[in-house]
Amino acid sequence: MADFAPAFEEMIRNEGGYILHNVPDDRGGDTYAGVARRFHPHWAGWQFIDSDDLQNPALFDCVNTFYREHFWQRL
Repeated sequence: MADFAPAFEEMIRNEGGYILHNVPDDRGGDTYAGVARRFHPHWAGWQFIDSDDLQNPALFDCVNTFYREHFWQRL
């Protein structure tokens, strides 16, 4: 079975890392680490971003859990 950790590290580099993006004409709106607010408005990580707590380790955990549950485990 493949290991999630190296796949996650490669994916997060491709998504631009742990940075909040808001690109004009991007349908996702605010996007953090590839998680688009418009498509995932109830994602737990938004609470840290909205309170400007970007260094909180729990935010990393939210990103990791999001990708594990929404993509890795589904495959």
